[in-house]
Amino acid sequence: MPYGADQEQWQQALALAHTVPLPPRDGQAQRARRDKAASAAVVLSLTATVLVLAYGRNQAGAASTTSWTRLNLQLGLTVLGLALLVTGVVVVTRSGTWRAAARGPLSILDRPERRLVMRQLRGQQPVDTAEHQRMVVLLAVAAGLLRPWGYVLTICGSITNVAAQAVGAPRWPVFLWVWVLCLVLFAAASVRLLRDKGSAERFLERYLWSVDAANTDAAGQRR
Repeated sequence: MPYGADQEQWQQALALAHTVPLPPRDGQAQRARRDKAASAAVVLSLTATVLVLAYGRNQAGAASTTSWTRLNLQLGLTVLGLALLVTGVVVVTRSGTWRAAARGPLSILDRPERRLVMRQLRGQQPVDTAEHQRMVVLLAVAAGLLRPWGYVLTICGSITNVAAQAVGAPRWPVFLWVWVLCLVLFAAASVRLLRDKGSAERFLERYLWSVDAANTDAAGQRR
């Protein structure tokens, strides 16, 4: 039994881990294309949001600024934010990321065991490949961390909607600082998600994809 964990709890986590499909190595190119598309969408949307906020700020004190101008700016950001939110929800749903988080192996384990699993995935704790049960769970958790972009797009959409409220708000500075705070939290969450994604890729490369490649080469030599 791994590291003194509760036997029944670990068996439940193991059963869930067996239901998680492990990603093939040849899918890396497709994942890379999706990563580039999602990162481009985030960068472009945040750039557009900042430009709109800057324009709105410069026009805030101008006598020529009309409520119709502010309404158009607010409407544009709202549409952009909703598009990002819908896209993020679709990505999360279709990729199964929400199932991996809500009903994955980590949802069964207690907090100390979850922390230990994540530390092993990040390379902060040694991994014993002879412990088959733990390796199954580790690989399943790593597979679930490969798809963070749905969450990133959803958070980015929320940030854009906050900016839309700031543009149309009568007390502009207050909402602007609220947006800045949300942007900082968004950046922190995104960095954490993307770092975990990188750790999962390195873990899978070391303990799954390289092993599969070695087995394939060995089978070819036997032929």
